[in-house]
Amino acid sequence: MRAQLPNGIRLTVVPNPVADVIAVRCFLRGGSSVERGDRAGVASLVAAVLTKGTERYSSRDIAREVESLGAGLGAESTSDYFEVSFKSIGADFPRLLTLVADILRHATFPEREVERERHLALQALKARRERPFTLAYERLRCELYSTQHPYARSPLGTPESLASISRSDLVDYHRSVLQPDRLTIALAGNINPDDAFAAIAAVFGDWSVLPAKLPVVSDECPERDRVTYCETLQDTQQAIVMVGYLAASIHSPDYVPLKLLNTYLGNGSSSRLFEQLRDKLGLAYEVTSLYATRQQAA
Repeated sequence: MRAQLPNGIRLTVVPNPVADVIAVRCFLRGGSSVERGDRAGVASLVAAVLTKGTERYSSRDIAREVESLGAGLGAESTSDYFEVSFKSIGADFPRLLTLVADILRHATFPEREVERERHLALQALKARRERPFTLAYERLRCELYSTQHPYARSPLGTPESLASISRSDLVDYHRSVLQPDRLTIALAGNINPDDAFAAIAAVFGDWSVLPAKLPVVSDECPERDRVTYCETLQDTQQAIVMVGYLAASIHSPDYVPLKLLNTYLGNGSSSRLFEQLRDKLGLAYEVTSLYATRQQAA
């Protein structure tokens, strides 16, 4: 079933009575693609701090509530969307849905939690610089896209951008991106579609769209008509080789065929690339291919 609330929230429900579990994913258009370059990493920080306090609940209250229900709750930011997901048994679904609605609508971003997550993000950035795969992938991303394009940036930001982000930046991002007209809720599990719609309407129906403007960012993908070679030296015994191309976005008719082709050729140990290059020829320890799901050329 698909439906839409008057405030713009879109709902998709897939009934599945096999097990008494309900899984919900809340997608909001945005992610790191709507960050300003000097505030890179703000979406990731919002995801980290979102569940750390609301106007009604403290971070400890939220953690205790989720743990007492034996449920799962998480938030993350990708290039093109922001996501909050949770999973519970049927009897606990209304209670957890009410909590998630409060988190999405009334997060407070306590200063202490912001500083804690900033510190963790800086540590994660430092650790990433020691991983050959991460270094190679970030270099490839910068070569594929112009330096102003949001896809060229690490979702964690940079040490400089993280240092400049304030609590008010998180509040502004929350105000502009986490809005009902940008929200799509996908729900699957042991629940009647009409009951799911009524439950969603009860906690989100009075959520009004606030006047807020998203940052203006570059969305221009460069035309690549030449071969570019680059290397990053690191004192390890491991070599990472990556080859990348700009490919079709999700709006292209070629997207689904390419996604299937990527799965067949390089996804997992049963893929053609893995079998040929690793199992039969022994040329590499690990072989894989990646075709990212992107709003723009990937």
